[in-house]
Amino acid sequence: LEPNQDSWYFFTYARGLMQAVSSDEDFNTPIKEEKPAKRKLKVAEKGGMPYQYIISSDRKKKVFLNRVSGTQAAAICRFQLLS
Repeated sequence: LEPNQDSWYFFTYARGLMQAVSSDEDFNTPIKEEKPAKRKLKVAEKGGMPYQYIISSDRKKKVFLNRVSGTQAAAICRFQLLS
């Protein structure tokens, strides 16, 4: 998510692990400072799957954006070839 050019939020989830990072340190700090044991959420009693959350990395965000950009570029090329 990129509300404007100066701020962004990145989330990813896989196999019970939610990762998040932002350009906003007020968002990142509580995640970084939370004790690991408190980052595990047990939501099974509410019908959900348990998961934990951690701070992600800027590198992981960049890899995701590069992958998405490549997918978009490939889709544009295919469209141009079909036109």
